Amino acid sequence: MDLVNFIKETAYGEQMAIKAFTCGFFKTSESTLMHKGDKLPYIGGEFEIYEDKHLVKCNELKFSEQDWGDFFRDIL
Repeated sequence: MDLVNFIKETAYGEQMAIKAFTCGFFKTSESTLMHKGDKLPYIGGEFEIYEDKHLVKCNELKFSEQDWGDFFRDIL
């Protein structure tokens, strides 16, 4: 809980820069759409969705070489 409070009170308040890496992707659909006001559970509590957005669990991301190949074929 201390880490959650640190991020919430310190890192967020200071607009701390966090490096990120693209590790996968997903196709949007009605099943991935979360609506404003929905609750998203996380370690330490729940997070309220502030705007409609598409979300999936990390383990549901597509990431294989075949997945990326299909993705680029579809968009190009």
